[in-house]
Amino acid sequence: MQLRKRERARALSDLHEHLTTGETAHARDTLGTLLYSKQYQRKVKRLDAISSYFRLIWAVQHARNVFDRYKLDWSLRVSPDTFLARSRFRRRWRTKQAREIANALTWNLREIEENLNRFHYEYSEHWAVEDDDAWQELLINSR
Repeated sequence: MQLRKRERARALSDLHEHLTTGETAHARDTLGTLLYSKQYQRKVKRLDAISSYFRLIWAVQHARNVFDRYKLDWSLRVSPDTFLARSRFRRRWRTKQAREIANALTWNLREIEENLNRFHYEYSEHWAVEDDDAWQELLINSR
């Protein structure tokens, strides 16, 4: 049991790293600039934005796979309090470290999903982004 607990903690830590560094961080920065920076949004190339959009969809899919693997309810990503209160493993989530992990994961996942939503509705049709399959899969599995 102790091994499984460490394995889960490591997987959640790795997931946080995946959501905040490397290609995922670059994709978040690209979409964030496009969506929120009036001053610099013209510098974001269309193809870079589209590539970033799909990279973030894949990051959400990866996160969902980690949640599934460790039997965490995907709806727990909504807020750290929900994550901690409703988690099947709630007794193990009462530590300060657990709260920090929950805050980091839920905030990052909410932010990514919000940006995906905004990009889809503001740019997808206008830029003729062929995202029907990915978008439907994201919607179906975001419940």
